[in-house]
Amino acid sequence: MIKKQRICLKEKIYHYFSLFAIQNITYQNSKRSFSLISVLLLFLLLQSFLTRLSSALPVSSSFLNEKKEIVVFTFRNNTIFDGLQRSIPEVLNSELFNTGLFEIVDRNMLYKTVWRLAISDNIKIDNAGVSSRERFRDQEVDLFSNLRREDVELIYGYLDADYVVKGAVNQFGDLIRGDMEIIDAHEKKTLDTITFEISDPKDIPASLKSVVSQIVQVYYGNEIENVVDAAVSQYRAGMVTFDATVSILKELASKVPSSIYSNMQLLFLFEEKGFKQDLIATCESIILSIEKHSEGVLDIIAHLGVDPFERLGELYFDESRFDEAVSVYVKALKVMPVNIAVYYKKLGNVYLKQKKTKAAINAFKKSVALNSRDFDLHYNLGRAYEMVNQPDLAMDEYRQCLKHSGGTNIEIITSIKEKIKILAPIH
Repeated sequence: MIKKQRICLKEKIYHYFSLFAIQNITYQNSKRSFSLISVLLLFLLLQSFLTRLSSALPVSSSFLNEKKEIVVFTFRNNTIFDGLQRSIPEVLNSELFNTGLFEIVDRNMLYKTVWRLAISDNIKIDNAGVSSRERFRDQEVDLFSNLRREDVELIYGYLDADYVVKGAVNQFGDLIRGDMEIIDAHEKKTLDTITFEISDPKDIPASLKSVVSQIVQVYYGNEIENVVDAAVSQYRAGMVTFDATVSILKELASKVPSSIYSNMQLLFLFEEKGFKQDLIATCESIILSIEKHSEGVLDIIAHLGVDPFERLGELYFDESRFDEAVSVYVKALKVMPVNIAVYYKKLGNVYLKQKKTKAAINAFKKSVALNSRDFDLHYNLGRAYEMVNQPDLAMDEYRQCLKHSGGTNIEIITSIKEKIKILAPIH
């Protein structure tokens, strides 16, 4: 949609530049003021189109304007109930269409594609010696349910689908269980598997509505990074305002609570603008999301290079919200093991501010055990030992500071040396 708008805008720009050129040729002997008026009119027209494009971006950036092709294969039926293999795809197709996110691949188109591939030996199906399309459709259930993964990939490739749903229903006593696979047709990878259980076939429609909600979340999770990146790129290019971009990212974050990608981009934007309270709220939202949905989070944080736990702890510290800072770092130690040394160091700094010196020493020692070359860490640990009247341990830490003082200000180094001299007699 955005691409189409850009093309349309480009064509209009060319059109008005052409008109302007014609005017200059036709009226080249006219007064200069006329040319100036033409330029101003052209500028106003272009500004109008850019404004209209900018105002349309929040709509086009939502998922609703670029529907994805989805194909639902006939389900394999291992139950005593006839018709489940037909009714399940029919209900799924209806519910998926109602979301407004998908274009449904026509079932007849699916049949025709499979039939053509089968009779041309491009796919191999047991007992597929079909001589007519009518006979093929009579056998569709057995044929479709036995398709191999490579056959399925070939079929949805011919259909030019974006997503695929395939699965089976099985019966265990009075319980009917459905297992379905959601496939990214372009990447040829399984995005997720979804299971539903019912005790009465009449409950299938209601149950599948819940399944469709899960499919939508899988879809959002798969698409969100591209959509978020597009929105941020448009903002960077000056095609949409800061407020509109924030609105887009917040909308996406609400649609996909299991993903932190939208909120991470909000974090960067608020950081650039220096909007401290917005930054705090965003970090809090990210951490809450991490606690609920931890899968894949580490990869996103590692890729983007900003730790929301560390950043929120620093923001709380700057506002003297020390208890909240402690809570954040304690959570981080449980959830984000990749940055433990930093969390213990920051935690020690908070405890020092709270005059909880022994707790600070314990935190600093745990950090030192993981990162023994940190100048600031040894310095703060030395200070803490001084506070509890352990000059020998303080002196050892200050000596470690000197050992790892590369690049440190000479005045600070001189100050540490003076501290060691003062502590030496005590020792």
